[in-house]
Amino acid sequence: MITKWTEALSCCNPDIDRQHSELITHFVHFINSHGSSSKEQIKEILSFLHNYVVEHFALEETLMEQNGYPLLEVHTSQHREFIESMKKIVDEFKGDHDVTKLGKGIGEMYNWFLNHIPEEDKKMGLFLQGALKKTAKTASRTALQTETIFQWNQSLSCFEINIDKEHKELVNHFYQYQRSESGEAVENTMEILTFLRDYIHRHFQREEKLMEKYNYPAQEHHKKAHHDYVEVYKNLLEQYQKNSDFSYIENGVHSMFDWFIHHISEEDVMLGFYLKNSVTNVKTTKEVIIYSDNKEETSLLETFFSNLGFKNVNVYENEVDLRKAVKKDNAFLATISTNTEQKHDFLYLKELRFFLETIPVLFLLNSHNKNVLNSAFSDMNFKIPKKIIEVRPKPLWEIIPKLHDLLFEFNKGSTQLPV
Repeated sequence: MITKWTEALSCCNPDIDRQHSELITHFVHFINSHGSSSKEQIKEILSFLHNYVVEHFALEETLMEQNGYPLLEVHTSQHREFIESMKKIVDEFKGDHDVTKLGKGIGEMYNWFLNHIPEEDKKMGLFLQGALKKTAKTASRTALQTETIFQWNQSLSCFEINIDKEHKELVNHFYQYQRSESGEAVENTMEILTFLRDYIHRHFQREEKLMEKYNYPAQEHHKKAHHDYVEVYKNLLEQYQKNSDFSYIENGVHSMFDWFIHHISEEDVMLGFYLKNSVTNVKTTKEVIIYSDNKEETSLLETFFSNLGFKNVNVYENEVDLRKAVKKDNAFLATISTNTEQKHDFLYLKELRFFLETIPVLFLLNSHNKNVLNSAFSDMNFKIPKKIIEVRPKPLWEIIPKLHDLLFEFNKGSTQLPV
């Protein structure tokens, strides 16, 4: 269970992120303490949670309405359903005082909330980010052109030739749209909307066929993102055809581009890695070792590596089992995630030196123990040739390009897959 807010849950809006963080803290506090709390304490916490949820939803809905969010009605209806469900749970507790039943109900509400943030709130946040950027700009097209205009670069590669080619095509169209003069804006908006109509059908269909053909584990989540994007596009096109406020349409186009860049960086790069891993079979039968002192991190890492196409992912919770696993000489990648800040806690690595020098190692640390690890390496005169050291809570998808170059050392180019 996630017990605290991390950057991976960010919706690109400081106010929304702050309230999400506070809600997570209070939900977790209630789940952990309700069993030992008095009825009055429980009622007090429930009242606070209910009021804060209502306040939070009101903030989101005001921002969505002010910025013309296309999925406002859908999002708002989800909020209403959540509040009704929560009210029902609280009312039942007032009647039967069943603490166990209450804890289960609030736990389900918390899980809904944790799924709602990445699936719905993040989409809303990206749209709002585009809207706020657009609002901050001057009305003149000249001012827009003085800003940095995004172009395709290799950091957006998803390691599959045709997917990269289609992404590049999309980015280039948006690039040309951003460069258009003010007198051409209306005509060019219709042109980009027409292009998107054909593009998203062709591109999403290709990706989804590849997901199905190669049994991509996260395909349902990925397909839902595609579906939601199509719905936003349809709404935008409908508004354009009704001759709505042109600035709203223009903002929508820019927000759709923002969404695509984030989608490529977060979702498509993982799909591309999985596809390349599946086709080239880069030691997928060998073991990916996870050694972590954090259960939440362990669960995230297991899902992460499974979604990247690794079949043999195993977790080790103590140094003894880790030593046995590494010495079996069946490992393809070792992942070590720890929050320890004591140098002597890294001494076990010295015993594994011979083995860790022969395989890639991914270290996931915090901002403090990264320096401790490097100091321990220096004291032990210890070097790991193939390693990545990352500071969490950086989202795991940001690590994928480095992981790709490390694991596909002799095959860094993109792969071409038949659909």
